[in-house]
Amino acid sequence: MMFRYSDKTQTIKVYDFSAITGELIGKSDAMIPPDTGLPARCTDIVPPQTEKGFVAVFTGEAWDVVADFRGKVVYSTLTGQQTTITELGALPENTTDIAPATRFDRWDGAAWVKDDAAERIQQVQEAEVQKKTLMQQAVLQIDTLQDAIDLDMASEDEKAQIVGWKKYRVLLNRLDANAAPDITWPEIPA
Repeated sequence: MMFRYSDKTQTIKVYDFSAITGELIGKSDAMIPPDTGLPARCTDIVPPQTEKGFVAVFTGEAWDVVADFRGKVVYSTLTGQQTTITELGALPENTTDIAPATRFDRWDGAAWVKDDAAERIQQVQEAEVQKKTLMQQAVLQIDTLQDAIDLDMASEDEKAQIVGWKKYRVLLNRLDANAAPDITWPEIPA
């Protein structure tokens, strides 16, 4: 049915749609005064029936049926990052509703596959950072204890500590970060 102006008051069924998305939000009876048109954001064109996961959207002249995935969690097949769908329409390209199991998973076109090489690189990098951090800690301890010894200010405990720290530094230096994650880190001196 197409709306027709009238010189008489008329009551007709109208279908309200969202000003933002155009989606059907309800229906009501509208009283139309003589020589006026339809209220804003409604039409007298009957919307189509929709199935779950779809909504009727008014385009200004007709209704379209549009996919509605709002609230659905998807994952980028490029980065693995999680996103929640907030807009009407088809799912974005390069997404899946399958969550990656690890941060090293890569999409192979059908499923997430763990990238063992990427995980190994990450483990080696983390081991190198940890080794460097522990080495800096050891150097700081040894330097401070050595200052006390050089200035003849060291206690017997400090003289004993420097030996432990130097052994620790030697053991730490011998560690190969490429053995990660199977590294047995030396115990930090007490």
